[in-house]
Amino acid sequence: MGSAALWVRWSLRDLRQRWLQVGALSAVIAIGVGAWSGLSGTAAWRRASNDASLAALDVHDLRVSLAAGSFVPQGALTAALAPLVAARAVTGAEERLVVGTQVDASTPGHTVLAPGQLVGVDLAAGPAIDRFSVRAGHGLGATTAVLDAHFATHQHLAPAGALALSGGIRLDYVGQVLTPDHFVVVASRASVFAGEWFAVVYTSLAVAQRASGHAGSVNEAVLRVAPGTDRAALAAQVRRVVTSALPGVGVTVTVFSDEVVHHYLYDTIGSDQHFYDIFAMLIFAGAIFGAFNLAKRMVDAQRREIGIGMALGVGPANLAIRPMLVGVEIALVGTAGGVGAGLVINQALRSLFAHYLPLPVWRTSTDWAAFGRGALAGIAIPLVGLAWPVFRALRVSPHDTMTPLYRTRARRAPRLGHRLVLPGSTLSRMPIRNVLRSLQRTLLTVAAVGAATAVFFTVLGLLDSFRATIATGERAAEAGAPQRVTVDLEQVGLTSSATVAAVRAAPGVAAVSGALRLPGTLAGPHLPKGFNVMIEVRDLTGGLWRPQLHPALGPTTAPGVVLARKAARDLGVGIGGSIQLTFPRRSGVASFTYVTATLPVLAVHDIPLRTEVLIDASHADLFAMDGLTNALDVVPRPGVGIDQLKRTLFVVPGVASVQGVAETVQTYRSLLDSMMGFLAIVEAATLVLVALVAFNATSINADERRREHATMLAFGVRVRAVLGTMVAENVILGALGGLVGAGIGVVLVHWVLRVSIPAAMPDVAVAPTINVASAASAIAAAVATVAATPLTALRRLRRLDVASTLRVVE
Repeated sequence: MGSAALWVRWSLRDLRQRWLQVGALSAVIAIGVGAWSGLSGTAAWRRASNDASLAALDVHDLRVSLAAGSFVPQGALTAALAPLVAARAVTGAEERLVVGTQVDASTPGHTVLAPGQLVGVDLAAGPAIDRFSVRAGHGLGATTAVLDAHFATHQHLAPAGALALSGGIRLDYVGQVLTPDHFVVVASRASVFAGEWFAVVYTSLAVAQRASGHAGSVNEAVLRVAPGTDRAALAAQVRRVVTSALPGVGVTVTVFSDEVVHHYLYDTIGSDQHFYDIFAMLIFAGAIFGAFNLAKRMVDAQRREIGIGMALGVGPANLAIRPMLVGVEIALVGTAGGVGAGLVINQALRSLFAHYLPLPVWRTSTDWAAFGRGALAGIAIPLVGLAWPVFRALRVSPHDTMTPLYRTRARRAPRLGHRLVLPGSTLSRMPIRNVLRSLQRTLLTVAAVGAATAVFFTVLGLLDSFRATIATGERAAEAGAPQRVTVDLEQVGLTSSATVAAVRAAPGVAAVSGALRLPGTLAGPHLPKGFNVMIEVRDLTGGLWRPQLHPALGPTTAPGVVLARKAARDLGVGIGGSIQLTFPRRSGVASFTYVTATLPVLAVHDIPLRTEVLIDASHADLFAMDGLTNALDVVPRPGVGIDQLKRTLFVVPGVASVQGVAETVQTYRSLLDSMMGFLAIVEAATLVLVALVAFNATSINADERRREHATMLAFGVRVRAVLGTMVAENVILGALGGLVGAGIGVVLVHWVLRVSIPAAMPDVAVAPTINVASAASAIAAAVATVAATPLTALRRLRRLDVASTLRVVE
């Protein structure tokens, strides 16, 4: 009995006898280990890829930006920074010109007309800061342009071609590039991941100055600083130096780590990983319950053999070797499969990230530490699942081990079905009694199905919540004028200017109203540092766009702000409370300075973006811009399409960009579509897990109840009736598991949207929304999957040898 070869042969025989259950259990372990390993290993290679990409292109350390609408002569910014360069605190500085524009990259049969940004860079140094990674075509030349690769790829543009800018300026582009500034494309309207519809065009500084009408001017500079420098302290010093050299001009100095690009590259890694860990833990929990269930029942099925061995005087240690050795073999097979599944999941996630967040360098080495942890867990699960029932079986008397498990003293207490009076025939009562006569077994099965269903339910709940948020934003954006088009002007001008008059007189235009769109910063009691916002100064009661305000506003004598609900909540203010608003105030013909004012909150609006701040046009004097505008709301005439209106306004001098309000909402729909890839992976894993758990339960039930089924067949019960009792029992288990999963899913949806999503998307208010149809479909998926697995036992029932099964040899 001490021969190792004997034990190995015996355990392999056990594996062959239960190869279906063993295979299913190994697959359950593989899914759990794979999900845990694959999903928990993303943070390391994402961070390494970001670091390598930014280093390869020499990302800037500080950005010096002038207030919106301000320009200074070329060389003024670098001259102001000369003392810091001489002191070697700043090791490099390059000036830029960044202006809004409209881009027409249409080709025969393919219309591409989009809002965008023209970026003029100093080619004297290459550029040496925020260099280009050429993805297609060639690099930038002195008289040519290159396109941002996000836009060019999505619009299926050729590596080189011709394009037109606002005002009819034509340029040849020679390549498609990535640059650190736009690893994550942020549109002028604070929309992130906007690369699909927002075109960034890079050209030389001279060409950009000529095309935008700002000859010899710049409005931005990017800096590299000496290693080890306190960037925050240096930023304050840079601001003082530039402000002193350029009085009357508003200046903002931003550390790269505070920019939106850095946030979505780095700050979201932790929240995303937390998000993945939730799903990995739930899938892993479902695998644990499923493995425990099968391992325990495998030992229960061998209780008679263990009892016989005990009666023959075999020692407990020797009796434990056989089932534990089976557990080791299952663990090794499952863990090997789990590592493979984890690599597949990891690779799928890498492909998803590379699709919607392309980087020039990807460091996608596998996080073997995460896989090692998953492998250890995969080995431990079946061993622990087997050790407990083996330990209990070895502690009872040989007589009890040969008694049916549900009739032992330890199992009589929970037999609730024994006292439960049920209507109907014996066959109709059998499924419920089978569920109740072994509560421990039922609870393990329900827990496994419930954990997997919770993941599926959470996925559907998150999708419902995101879709509801997008729909809310769409309704708010279209309020009063569903066909509204927003027109950004190249610079602030009079409402009676030639540009505004040309827009009003353009063919296809039905109505026009002016507004001011200005960047700013909002701060309050809970967020003293504040966050960036877009301030819209417009007629809130009589304009073309009439957002829903709570409470409704009437004429006001003192200026105040209308905030998004999320902004008010984050700042810790209510109606009547005060906030600090930093905004540009006009100080000259082409210069603005930043001022901070304390203003009351007059109302809140329904837009789900906290970056939207509204101020009534009657208080435009707060900005020293009475009678001025830089944005127009335009409503087309009936029958005039958005694209047609865009092309009409494209040639109007002074128009920077034209955009339909629905296009901004489409950005978030595209972002949601990018998330669907990850959620589809999770959905597939959970459905397979539910199916495997259900198959295990059904297969073992069929084995354990062979005598019961043979008895029913011997008394003339048809095979389909026996199969019907198995299906009905699984329907009950699936329904219980589905309800448990739905309950856990509701909690998880609320938790994710209140803890994880705000960290990843702080500017978006996503309210928990779970549609009845989604909840019903999650439960129905669990029930249908579990209920269908007894069909796999149909062939076994039909081929069951009744006489041999009923024969008992003691």
